[in-house]
Order: sequence, then C-alpha cells, then structure tokens
Amino acid sequence: TVTIDKNGKVFVNSEPVPLNKLASEVNKATKGNKDTRIFLRGDRKIDYGKVIEIFSYLHQAGFQKVALVTQAQDK
Repeated sequence: TVTIDKNGKVFVNSEPVPLNKLASEVNKATKGNKDTRIFLRGDRKIDYGKVIEIFSYLHQAGFQKVALVTQAQDK
C-alpha cells in the first residue's frame, strides 16, 4: 500500500519514503514482482494532482496494477 497523507508525505506500508526513493521502496516491498497490485490511498484534503503524480511514478516504475482506494463518506 502506498499512502499520501494530508501534508503530501508518501508512505510505503506505513514507512515514510521520499518521492525520489518511491520506485525502489515499492520494488523492495513487492520483491521485484511488477504484477503485484499496488493500493494507492490519498487523504481527501490533498490535491488530486498529487495522487496522479504518485500514480504516474508507480506506472513509470513498471507497476501497471495500481488501484485507487476509496472510503465511503459518513452520512
């Protein structure tokens, strides 16, 4: 799981990761298996462009199975 918090900070499996290390950390977490489904979560307060930027980084790193995780809004 890749998470982007409300401040735009990126995490891989709860560990903070600088953007320039994202590909290598995801690669390490998946043991190099590019077929692994990556779940991408973004805080609702961040700019959608940041989510797309991270999505793009993952695709460029060879991970084609990236799923956006959503959470139903409480009523």
